[in-house]
Amino acid sequence: MYQSIANTEHRRLLKEERDAFYKESVVNINEVSTQVKSAKKAQYGKTDVGVVECDIDVKGTRNDQAFEKIYTMQMVVNYQTNVVSVYEVEDITWE
Repeated sequence: MYQSIANTEHRRLLKEERDAFYKESVVNINEVSTQVKSAKKAQYGKTDVGVVECDIDVKGTRNDQAFEKIYTMQMVVNYQTNVVSVYEVEDITWE
């Protein structure tokens, strides 16, 4: 998904944070939930797409310690036959 992040600085910071988080660690993801905050129809080139803002909550354990990470994203997506394709992540923050 890194290649979909449009902002070079966001992409670099997220990769650094994730590399440090997973380095020499045992990470188990127990739950991932998504809450859509807004969705709008838009054009991406000549394709009808959606611009979606959502919160993604990831819970699990890292080296047997519980963790929770919350990502807030604005994405350009396409939806066809129950498959969502992410064209571009316009903005991403996390805590």
